[in-house]
Parts: sequence; C-alpha cells; structure tokens
Amino acid sequence: MFILQIIGMLFGAIMCYFTFLNYKRNEYQKTGLIMWTLIWIGFIILAGFPTMVYGIMEFFQVERTMDFYVLVGFFTFSIIIFQNYLRTKKNEKRLTTLTTKIAQKIE
Repeated sequence: MFILQIIGMLFGAIMCYFTFLNYKRNEYQKTGLIMWTLIWIGFIILAGFPTMVYGIMEFFQVERTMDFYVLVGFFTFSIIIFQNYLRTKKNEKRLTTLTTKIAQKIE
C-alpha cells in the first residue's frame, strides 16, 4: 500500500504544479487557483495519511479505505459532471441568443 500512497502523493503534487501553471497562463482566476490548490493538497494529505478517514468510514459503515475513496470519487465526479452540464447548457443558451441577435442585425 505504501507504493500507492507515494503514487497518489506524486499525482497530487503534479496536479498542484499544473494548477499553478494554468493560473500563470491566465486560464482561470485567483479563486480557481486557491480552490484547486486546496483540493490537491487535501488529496495529497488523504493519500499520505489514509487513517484520517477511519471515523467517517465507521459512520458510513464502509470497511475498506479504498472503497471509501472510490465512493467519494464517484460522488465528486458526478457533481462535477452535473455542474459541467449546467454550464454547457447555459453557454448554449447564451450562444443561441447572441447568434439570433447578430442574425437580426444582419437582416
């Protein structure tokens, strides 16, 4: 299990670096940098010290740490997909409105 912890911590550190790199390229604002950096630091901590979640696992009656991480990952992934869907629909609506306005000006 020690190897998986090291791999997880390295992954988190690399993602922290990419987060900072994309911030420097003006891909997103400072709030995005802070949010994603905190997420990756939390990931590094949980990968390095999986015993920190034993209390939560006990409460939800999950036996293995990996099962807990998979469940949390699935829920997190589902939330991110839903948020992405909502933003895509919102942008689609904006684009349709903008296209209609431009088309009306041309006529």
